[in-house]
Amino acid sequence: MAFDVPESFSLAPTWIFIGAVIVVVLGEYCKGRCFAKHAFPLPPGPPRSWFWRSAMPSNNVTHIITQWIQQYGPVVSVRQGNQVSVIIGSVETANDIMEKEGSALVDRPQAIAAGEMFSQNMRLVLIRVGSRFRRFRKAANAQLQPKAIEAYRDIQSEDARQLVYDILKAPEKHQEHVRRFSNSVILRMTYGKSRPTAYTDPEVVGMKIAAERFGIVMQPGAFLVDRIPILRYVPWYGRQLKAWFREEYELVLGQMERVQNEIASRISIAASGLAGPSFMCTLLEQHGHQLSRTEMCYLGGTIFGAATDNISAAITIAILAAACHPEAQARVQEQLDTIVGRERAPSFEDVQRLTELHAFMHESLRWRPVVPLGFPHRATRDIIWDFGSLLAQQSTAVTGLFLMMQLLFLTPKTLTPRDGLNPAGAFVPISSLSHLALAGGQYLASDSILITLACLFWAFRILEPKDAPIDRWAFKDNVVAHPQPFSVMFFPRWDVGHLEEIVGQS
Repeated sequence: MAFDVPESFSLAPTWIFIGAVIVVVLGEYCKGRCFAKHAFPLPPGPPRSWFWRSAMPSNNVTHIITQWIQQYGPVVSVRQGNQVSVIIGSVETANDIMEKEGSALVDRPQAIAAGEMFSQNMRLVLIRVGSRFRRFRKAANAQLQPKAIEAYRDIQSEDARQLVYDILKAPEKHQEHVRRFSNSVILRMTYGKSRPTAYTDPEVVGMKIAAERFGIVMQPGAFLVDRIPILRYVPWYGRQLKAWFREEYELVLGQMERVQNEIASRISIAASGLAGPSFMCTLLEQHGHQLSRTEMCYLGGTIFGAATDNISAAITIAILAAACHPEAQARVQEQLDTIVGRERAPSFEDVQRLTELHAFMHESLRWRPVVPLGFPHRATRDIIWDFGSLLAQQSTAVTGLFLMMQLLFLTPKTLTPRDGLNPAGAFVPISSLSHLALAGGQYLASDSILITLACLFWAFRILEPKDAPIDRWAFKDNVVAHPQPFSVMFFPRWDVGHLEEIVGQS
C-alpha cells in the first residue's frame, strides 16, 4: 500500500509543506490542551504515535487489537498526533456507550481519502451526519426493511439452488461459486438483471475491483492525506483516488441508465436483460427520495458492492465453520431431514422453522465476524462512563467486534450454536449486538445467507480434508474479512442424479 506522493515531491511549493507542518504542530498542541483540561482521563492504551505513523495496525489487525485489549483493558485509547480513537472490546461497555449513548455516536469520523476523495462523500457507511446522510439513509431503509426484502425471496431461492448445482459440478471452486451467487442475487435485486450472472461479467468484474480499492483506502495509514489534511488541496495529490472514483461512478451510472431506459421504453425483458422489481427501479419511480441523479446511482452501486461483499464473506465463513465443526452441521441436517425431507429443496417457509439453522448462522458469525472492527463512529460530545473514563468529543469510537463476540461464550474457540436456542428450541439471539456481525443491511443479508445454508446443508455434508487441514485464522486483512482460499469436501447427501433433477433446472 503505497503513499500517494509523486516522485516529483521536491518540486512542490515549499510554503505548502511549511504550512502543513505548522498546521499539524498547532493541531497537536491544541488537541493536547483540549484533552488536558478534562478532569476525566482517557482510557489506557499504547504510546502516542506522531502524525507520520499510523497508530492503528494495517496488518494482523484483529490479533494486535485483541492483544491491546488483553493488555490495557476492555477499552483502549489509541492516539496518533492530534487524533484519538477509542477501541471498545467489552460487551458491557459497548452496551453502555454504543447503545445508551447512541445519539452522540451517529456521526462518522472524517475520512478524507476513503470518504471525500475516493467516494466524493457518497458512500453511505462513511457519510457525515447532515442532510445528505438523512436522505441516503431514508432511501436505503425504505428498500432494506423486512417487508421490502420479502419481494426478492424467489430470486434468493433460485440462486441458492443454482449454487448447489455449481458446487456439484466443480466443488473445488466453491469460493468462486459463492461470490457468483452473491453477485447474481444483488445484481437482480439492485438492478433487476434477469440474465444469468457470470463471474466474468463486466459489471461483476468492475464491482469486484471497486470493492478491492475500497479495502485499500480503508486501511489505516494507506494515504498520507488522512494525517496531513491540507494535502487534499494540493493539485497533484490524490489523482489515483479521483480516477478510481470516476471509474466506479461510470460503472454505477451505466447500471442506473439501463434501468431508466427500461422504465422509459418498456422494451422486452429478453432484449434488455432487466426485470422488476428492483431497488433502482423503485428508487427512480419514487423520484429518488430527493436524491440527485449522481446520488441515486452511487447509492445503488454502494449498496450492491457492500451487500455482495458481506454476503459472500458470511457464506464462506459458514462453510468454513461447518467443515471445522461437523457436529454442529449435523444438528442442522437432522432438523432439515425432519422438516424438509429429500424430495424437494428447502424453501423460505422451511427456513422460519429451522431454528438450528438460525443458531448456526449467528454462531458462525460470532466465531468469525464479517467486519471484525465494524465501521467507526465519531463522538459529537464528551461521553463519561465507568466512574470517570472519557470518550472525548471528536474522538473516534471503534468496536472490537471480534473479541466482543468471542467473549459472549465461555468457549470462544469452539462453535456452540445451541447456545442460541431457548429450552423450547426456539432461536433467541445471544446479544443485541449480534446484528453488527453482518455490517448493516442485516435483513437482506440474513435472508440470503439462511436460504443458501439451508440448501447447502440439505444437499451436502461439508468436511475438512484429512490431508489438507484448514487454517482457521487465515483471513484477508480488509474491512470485510474474507477467508483465504481453503479446501473442503462436499459429499452429496442424496443421489447426485436426484439432486441435479431438483436443483439443476432452477
